[in-house]
Amino acid sequence: MGFFRKRREKALSEPNVSEEWITGGHWLEWETPLNLVRGESYRPKTLLSLAGPPCEKGYLVPVKVVIRRDPNNKYDSNALRAEVKGNLVGYIAKEVAAQLSPALDRVRCEKFSVAGVIRGGSLKAPNLGCHVWMKRRLSLGPVITLMPEIEEQFEVSWPPELNEGRE
Repeated sequence: MGFFRKRREKALSEPNVSEEWITGGHWLEWETPLNLVRGESYRPKTLLSLAGPPCEKGYLVPVKVVIRRDPNNKYDSNALRAEVKGNLVGYIAKEVAAQLSPALDRVRCEKFSVAGVIRGGSLKAPNLGCHVWMKRRLSLGPVITLMPEIEEQFEVSWPPELNEGRE
């Protein structure tokens, strides 16, 4: 059984999110982002440089996440890097990358960008993570539609708590 809804293979699609998505704050009203990025715990310095040190209410930092094919990865030939501002923050979950990578290779898509959020960093829970909205394209990229039962496995608590990430 696959992770994605079956659809005819086609060319890449145009961005579907405006350039003002961060400043407008509408992302706070979007559907639940997905916890598809793995390995953030190996990159705490990178995430701290993008968000900041632990603080009382933590962080909600909207970011552009570049999903980049990494076919020469020594651990996984289907690897998909998740990068923010040119920094590796983790990899897309192996089971999702295994299905998405061949489709990306067929349409010769080496990278695309989606909306994401760096979240966490409160005094009570100092770890930071990166969550993504795979359907919210910021660049030319594939239309990604996860099957609902699979999407549920990767959902995070959303919307944010009333004061979470806010001064």
